[in-house]
Amino acid sequence: MSTEENKALVRRWVEETWNKGDLVTTSGLIVPDLIVHETVIPHVADLNGFGQFIILARTACPDLLYTVEEMFAEGNEVVTRWTLRGEHTGEWGGVSPTNKQVTMTGFAKYRLANGKIAEIWTDLRRSDLMEEIGIVSPQPWRTAWRRLTPGEKREAFLEIAREMMTNMKATEDR
Repeated sequence: MSTEENKALVRRWVEETWNKGDLVTTSGLIVPDLIVHETVIPHVADLNGFGQFIILARTACPDLLYTVEEMFAEGNEVVTRWTLRGEHTGEWGGVSPTNKQVTMTGFAKYRLANGKIAEIWTDLRRSDLMEEIGIVSPQPWRTAWRRLTPGEKREAFLEIAREMMTNMKATEDR
């Protein structure tokens, strides 16, 4: 598949799973033995765990919207910088609904094989959500990020995407 086709497949996965909550339709977009590398939530290591996480997130924020802010593709790999937004009207990790608008940001890297998503790496900023629902204090890096120009943010994204791809290749070589 071309890099544009790979990007389209990832966009469809995002739209169907995160924005519509449809884990059945998207089963044709992923391999049955999907591997998920989640930096924050250790039980999310496969399709079942990932599906449960999406259900949990959509239960806490039924109007959840996943926006791909930027996307970069090379070969069979796609990296995204994304934002999740929604109103916290359901329980999340033992935290009662706050009815606040919440935002969580992060990066995801997808490896595709035979026209399907075979592996996903995620690096989410769970602290974003925890700050907004009042569990932790605001982090200083957020203020610095907001001061960057769009061009500086784009360059930072591309550097992170390159680093993620390099790290994945080093892992595959072992």
